[in-house]
Amino acid sequence: MKKPSMRPVVGAAFLMMGAVLLSGCATMSEEQCRGANWAALGQSDARDGDMPEFGADRVKSCVEKGIPGNFAEWKRGWEIGRREVCTPGNAHAWAQRSSDYKSGFCPPDLEPAFLSVYAPARERYLFEKRIRDLQFQIDDKSRSLEDVIRQTGRSENQSRQRQAELAARRSSLEHEIRNLRDRMRTETMMRIVR
Repeated sequence: MKKPSMRPVVGAAFLMMGAVLLSGCATMSEEQCRGANWAALGQSDARDGDMPEFGADRVKSCVEKGIPGNFAEWKRGWEIGRREVCTPGNAHAWAQRSSDYKSGFCPPDLEPAFLSVYAPARERYLFEKRIRDLQFQIDDKSRSLEDVIRQTGRSENQSRQRQAELAARRSSLEHEIRNLRDRMRTETMMRIVR
């Protein structure tokens, strides 16, 4: 009996991945261009932290399809959206996003109050992320070390060369773990000093 092919599953996975990747870009389908509420798009794009270039790219995408876009309406919605976003109450949540704040995104009258909350919250978020990343690396190295220790325990069936390789790997992993813990302590101390 012939095994079923994985091609349809793999093909569908690639299509879904492509759709996800395209959803964050300014390219619009012909149907989206025809039914676009440009002000609502601008407002939504502002909530996502997009700058005016993104709206211009949306308009360009539609114009390339022979459908006029409306950058003025997009910009009007974007202005409303960024005023909604750029409040001290939203700053903490924005600090925990994967990308940094783009200077000039907030209107000049709102930016100082927004940044007064955003800047320390962003600093704390990045610190906590570095600590999490270091802890992940320590955990990963610790698991590898445990494997080496288990393999070393079965040394009666291993050649001297294999025993030496395992001892060297164990020493290397122990050294890497110490270095990672030192980095974590240093990060923590630097955070306290600030």
